[in-house]
Parts: sequence; structure tokens; C-alpha cells
Amino acid sequence: MRIAFCFVLLSTTLLLNVAISTAADVAQAETLFRAGRWEEALAEYDRAIPELSGDALAAALRSAGYCHQVRHKYADAIPYFDRVLAMPDVSGDHRSAALLRKGYCLR
Repeated sequence: MRIAFCFVLLSTTLLLNVAISTAADVAQAETLFRAGRWEEALAEYDRAIPELSGDALAAALRSAGYCHQVRHKYADAIPYFDRVLAMPDVSGDHRSAALLRKGYCLR
């Protein structure tokens, strides 16, 4: 019983640390994004994306795609927007924004 409790406590601690780290990566990415530091923001988004889900994932994917788009790296941006469009439960706002950005890249 004691070993199981220690395992649960350790697992919970690890998950909490991952969540805090991911939130810090996203916050740093958003700060860099607002400052127009696209390459640095993209690196932070890419670090956080594997740990995100739902609308938080969609928002990070859209922002990461925009980091490519604003630097005229359209072929690199499109997969980020496509991932948002492929998400089954993403909000309409994320879906429409991703579609608009993808269209801009394809023009």
C-alpha cells in the first residue's frame, strides 16, 4: 500500500511539473510572439505543443504557424494550420482563423 501511494504521489508530482513547465513555455512563447521575435517564439511553441490539447493546442499551433507565415515560410506554416483543421473538437474561432491563415499561405 505504501509503495502504491508513493508511486501515485511521484506520478502526480511529475505531471504537475510538466504542466507548470508547459505553461511557462506557452507564456514565454506568447511574450516573444507579442514582441515580434518569431523564431524564438516558434521554438517555445514547438517545445510546448506536444504537451497541449484542445483549444490550448489549437491556439499554440495557430501562433506557431503564424511565426512561419510572417517570415514568408508558407510551406512550413501550412502543416500547423492543417493540424488545427484536423482537430475534431476545436472551436469554430480556431478553425476559421486557421483556414484564413492557410488560405493566405496558399495565395
